[in-house]
Amino acid sequence: MPLTKPLLCVILCSLVPLGWAAEVEATADMPTVVEAIIHAMINFRKEILDNLQLSLEYHTEQLEEIKSHVDHEIAKLNTQCVANYEMLHARNIASESKLKKLQKATKRFLNESSSQIYKIDQTLVEIRRQMVPKSCDWVEYNSTGIFKINPFKNVAKAFLVLCYIDNTFDLGGDWTVFQRRFNGSLDFDRSWEMYKHGFGDVTGEYWLGLEKLYVMTKSGRHELLVLLEDFEGNLAYTLYDEFKVGSEKKKYMLTLGRHSGTAGDSMKLSRGVKFSTLDQYNFGWGGVEKVATSNERSWWIKTISGRYINHTKMYSVSYRILMVFFFFCSHLNGPYFKKGEHKKIGMSWDTFRYPQSLKSATMMFRDHTSN
Repeated sequence: MPLTKPLLCVILCSLVPLGWAAEVEATADMPTVVEAIIHAMINFRKEILDNLQLSLEYHTEQLEEIKSHVDHEIAKLNTQCVANYEMLHARNIASESKLKKLQKATKRFLNESSSQIYKIDQTLVEIRRQMVPKSCDWVEYNSTGIFKINPFKNVAKAFLVLCYIDNTFDLGGDWTVFQRRFNGSLDFDRSWEMYKHGFGDVTGEYWLGLEKLYVMTKSGRHELLVLLEDFEGNLAYTLYDEFKVGSEKKKYMLTLGRHSGTAGDSMKLSRGVKFSTLDQYNFGWGGVEKVATSNERSWWIKTISGRYINHTKMYSVSYRILMVFFFFCSHLNGPYFKKGEHKKIGMSWDTFRYPQSLKSATMMFRDHTSN
């Protein structure tokens, strides 16, 4: 396309800002002008490309520096992380070691503390047990009353009992009452288990329990006091200078010493005898246990006694009386008969009021005065 004046004017006008106008105007030859323009544009583009290249190189260097800095920081962080990890791992190992030592020390301390606590607890138990007297001999009181005693090692087994402190018949006090009857309000015809553990109420009629008697009399020397009263108001007593009850394995066998007092020795046939109840007969004489009545149990019964003969119609009255003379018996756990019926044999002590039943009976024991 030929260059017209208008087109050339436009091109020239566009080149004026570039400072090429003077050069163009100085050349009147049109082809020369076009060549100059092309040359100028090529130079212009080359200059632009050079500038872009420089800019690219500059920014590349910047990026390289940034990348190098970032890599350096990353490496630094990695090194720091590794150092921190190793430090934490070392601290963790040290902490675990310290923790194990602390656990061992704590366990040792707990074991020692448990041992100390156990010793303290046992001491307290012993103190509490000592604070509760083991029998009425240890009760520091000057009148008869109900007290808690504990002859057992287990504090929880303490129990109430009637302590007879009165100086009846000038025999002194400190007696532990284990049998008491005075109005017939309590049935004494009981099972083996009842006699073993005891029954009744210490404020009224009661039986303390054979097992308690065994524990309280198995060591040391003891004496037995039996207080009796008939329906005419007569009082009598029998004192045995030795008293001991065997274990359940031995069927609570009775040991008695010599007697003294105003009521006589009606437990003569009970020495070395096993205890019997309505569900366990331990007197073992052929056929007797088959016919045993409430008069022949709940007591230290020896084979066929004067008591059994007295309740057997096969013998004459005179022969029965003669047998009783030779076989004085007692049965303070026998049937209770009130006044008017008391001439029947029930709760009785033959050497005191045979053949009548008694109004009251109390059995008690204490440490022997020689202890």
